[in-house]
Amino acid sequence: DPAEAQAQQEVPVQAEVKPLVIPYDPSLPKWVVTVEPFVQGSSGITAGNSGRGSQVMIVPGGLVPTAIYPAVGGSRTDPGSQVGFGITAQLLSAIQRGLGNAEVVDWEIYKHDPEKIIAGMKTGELGPYVIRGVVTQHNQSTDASVEGESSNGAGLGLIPYAGPIIRLGKGTKSVQRTTYRGMVAFDAQIVDPRSGRIVSSFTAEGTFTSIDTMTTKTSWGKTKVTSTGCSSAIGQALLAATNKAVSEVHIALAKQSQLAKN
Repeated sequence: DPAEAQAQQEVPVQAEVKPLVIPYDPSLPKWVVTVEPFVQGSSGITAGNSGRGSQVMIVPGGLVPTAIYPAVGGSRTDPGSQVGFGITAQLLSAIQRGLGNAEVVDWEIYKHDPEKIIAGMKTGELGPYVIRGVVTQHNQSTDASVEGESSNGAGLGLIPYAGPIIRLGKGTKSVQRTTYRGMVAFDAQIVDPRSGRIVSSFTAEGTFTSIDTMTTKTSWGKTKVTSTGCSSAIGQALLAATNKAVSEVHIALAKQSQLAKN
């Protein structure tokens, strides 16, 4: 059931994470910011937590578990250092889209010619500020389970041959549920490169649980398969984390704006 999917930043809030948008505030100045590519500090492992699930066999008396087998999606992969670049790109987009008072500049241009960026700043703009960070968690776990039921024709013993007919009509039903849990976290700092001071530091975290369901029903010799799915667990967790980061950047730079007035 897609309604069972829960997105959360700190607590479950909704079935899908929406991008955070903080509109432009005319009482605050514009902030010139750039994002240095994040360092990959986590293993980035994707794995099945339990690695086990129940296998079910259909027999005349109903469905019975017959074996234990590795859960679907239990393999491990390592996305490597590309995770840091991916999160950097996502954060850049989130700030550009969601922070109305921010002016985002390209990191490579700033890195090679920071004076050009400073010279191009307009009157009243603050910065440039550099956001840098370390990815501390980026993983997704997968668990799979199978459930099923069937009719055994109980109570029909007094009606000759009725039991097998009823069983054929009602048939069998099995449900395979695959749960994906995505977790993303990074530690970030906002730095004023002209003074070398760390303006702010924060941790941004996001988790998301996605449930895919496949139902197989057999009746009168015909089989019908239906499936439902939800959003990417790791993608939604990353969106929750970048939402937190956008909020933290806004709070920190708004505070800097007040200090600049004093």
